[in-house]
Formats: sequence, C-alpha cells, structure tokens
Amino acid sequence: MAKKKSVFVCQICGYMSPKWQGRCPNCGEWDTFLEEERDREKKAEVAQDVEVLKYSEIKEGEDFRFSSGIEELDRVLGGGVVLGSVILLGGNPGAGKSTLLLQVAFNISKSKRVLYVSGEESLQQIKMRGKRLSVKPHENLFFLSTTDFEKVESAIYKIKPEVLIVDSIQTVHSKNFTSISGTPIQINYSTRRLVEFSKENKCATFIVGHITKSGIIAGPKILEHLVDVVLYFEENKSGVLNSMRILRAVKNRFGAVNEVGIFEMEEMGLKSVLDPSKLFLSGKGDLSSGVSYFTTIEGVRPIVVEVQALVSLGNFSGARRMSTTFDKNRISLLLATLEKSTGLNLIPADIYLNIAGGISISETGADLAVLASIVSSFKKRPLKRAIFLGEVGLSGNIRNIPMLEERIYEAKRIGFKRVFIPDVKISVDGVKLIRLKNISELMEYI
Repeated sequence: MAKKKSVFVCQICGYMSPKWQGRCPNCGEWDTFLEEERDREKKAEVAQDVEVLKYSEIKEGEDFRFSSGIEELDRVLGGGVVLGSVILLGGNPGAGKSTLLLQVAFNISKSKRVLYVSGEESLQQIKMRGKRLSVKPHENLFFLSTTDFEKVESAIYKIKPEVLIVDSIQTVHSKNFTSISGTPIQINYSTRRLVEFSKENKCATFIVGHITKSGIIAGPKILEHLVDVVLYFEENKSGVLNSMRILRAVKNRFGAVNEVGIFEMEEMGLKSVLDPSKLFLSGKGDLSSGVSYFTTIEGVRPIVVEVQALVSLGNFSGARRMSTTFDKNRISLLLATLEKSTGLNLIPADIYLNIAGGISISETGADLAVLASIVSSFKKRPLKRAIFLGEVGLSGNIRNIPMLEERIYEAKRIGFKRVFIPDVKISVDGVKLIRLKNISELMEYI
C-alpha cells in the first residue's frame, strides 16, 4: 500500500512545511498554511483527450461584451463587461462600491439574469438603499444575504446567473476551514471557486474587496492575480469636490490599464461625469492675475485644471512656499531656475500655490503653468485665459511632455484659443500655438 504524507502548503506563496506554522517564513503572511495529503508513489494521471491547435486554426470568438448601463464604468472596462470575466472592485469602506454595483445590478437585469450576494447588509437594508436610488425592480434580479459560502454556491448553481455580484469577499467563509472569514485561506478558496464557476458558465462576476491599512485589496495580493480586472474606487477627500469619485483600472485583460472613470455622488446615487474639465474651471481666470491653466492626464484622460498662485512680500526672515496640491520641493526648484535665468528676485516673497478643486498634480508637465501663475501674480498681470504645457529644465529650457497633442485638443474643446507649448513641430487647427524655447521668452508674454 502506498505511503501517504501530509504536508502544509502556504496558500499565498506555495511554501511547503512538514508541520503547521502560524506565519509563513517565506512570505511573512499569517494563517495561510493548509494541510494537503500527498502520495509519494502515485503519479498524476496524464490526460488523453487534449486539443492542440495551430494559431491559424483558432477560430475568432464573438465579442461577448455588454453594457453595464453606466458609461464611465464601461469606459474603464474597455467598452463594457465581458462574459466570463472576473472583476475585483476595491476601495475604502464608504467609497460607494455597493452603491455602484447595485445600480449596475438593476441596469443589467433588464436583459440578463443577475444574482446579488451581500454579506454585509440584510435584504431589508438593500431594499432601503434601492428605494433611495429610485431604481426599478426587474424579474431577472435576485438577492441573497449570507456569509456562508456553501449557501452562495448553492444559490449560484440554482439561479445560474449571467452576472454575479459578491459584496464583499472578506465577509464570506467556507465550513471547509476552521479559520474565520477574511483570512487569506478563506478569501483565496472562495475567490478560486468563483473564478472556476465564471469561466465554466461564462458568467461575469464582480467581487468587492475592501482596502486594508497596508493599502492592498482584501489582504493577500494573490487575489489580483486570480481575477481578470482590478478596479480601485477612490474618494476625493480634499477640496470642494469631496463628492467626486474616481474609478481606476490597475489591471485589465480586456482593455487599457490607464483608463479612469469619474463619478459624482448625489442623493440618487452615483452619476457619471462625462465632462470633468468643467468641474475644475471657474471661468473667472480671464481678469485675475496669478491664474493659469494646465491640461493634466488622469490615466489616459486629459482634464483642464486651474493653477492659482499668490505672491506676497513677507515680513519674516524666511519666505514661505506653501502648497497642498503641488510638490513644495518642486516649487523651490522652479523658483531657483526662474531667478537664475531671468534675474527676477522672489527670495523675500511668500508664495502660495493651489490647484482649484483640490486635485493634486505630480507630473512635471505643469512646470510652465506654475511659473506662469507665479510671475503673473508677482507682476499683477492677468494671463488672459491661456493653457501652459511644458517641463522646465534646470537651465531654464522648456521640454516636451507626453500626450501633448491630446492635451491641446482637450483645451480646444473647452474653448481655449491660446496654448503655450515647447518648441516642437505640431499644429492644431483653431488654436494659436505659442512656442517657447526657455522661460526668458515666457517673460516677454507676461
């Protein structure tokens, strides 16, 4: 009789140990070891019926995309939801993940069978939220409130949904393991079973995962490797637009990974923001000094923002450079370059910089807009509604930036007629392009 041997395998990294351990010595995760029986003599059976095809013999499948009913979500997913895909939606508690998926469930149930599984809310709570959103019920929409994964599986094979929503993966636990819900073993097992069902039945599955204190989804990073799409739902906690939500794709097997969707949380739920540039523009920058405009890139999406600067002669020995939306070290570097290249003395001046709406900008392409706002405030001369695009080098030269043409077209769409750019060969009809080689030339226009 073949001798059997029990080993304990870490479900995160695959490390094997002859005995159970509380913490994996390889990856450092806690409570991840699962006992497996292994037969030394028995070998795995070799599959006989294997279909191997040449590339030319592979038939092109149909496009199984369908709309979620929310335009911004479809944009981030690459054009819609793909049947058989597994989508992990992460975000901090309270960001609006459940609200978004409930709206998706009602929209999709108009044409497809949908099962919404909630481990955090009772059915009565879900109905109260549905009334607040003023959504209309459909016969194809089913709800289940449980944390028992065996009950979830039973409902899945009974309903056989085309779209499955599990909110959230941390609350679900299987009786096959003694560990509590939310542990790596429970999350890993539940997700793998859901992925298996989705692929076999061409069911699109949405899985909600909360962000932990360490900033990752649902604890173990392995979940992101199991699913097809990973989305992050972020809040804008600063600025006047605290109701805004940003949906980012960090992994997408069916579309671009840099795409973003923008939503606004209203009383009736989440609303797609199709023209985000208008959210950040006050329309009063024409007559105000210290105001310039810049086209930033969120993912692959250009957004026009307003850069505001206030220059004041301080009475203290040490001048202050303050900003919560732009790197203060970058401001000091740009000021040093400006003073060296143009001779403008800003050493005794306090300088305050702000990006309207509370949006933060970290890209160096905003250098030219920042300097234009500072000089405009210092000289008290309005810039008369112009876009400034360019990175400033230490010698004062103005360098090209990525996606320059896309930024200019967005400025044109909003109604800007003048755009200051680096000295590159590019032309856009209907826009006056002013090419600058260095910041000394910028001074001539202010």
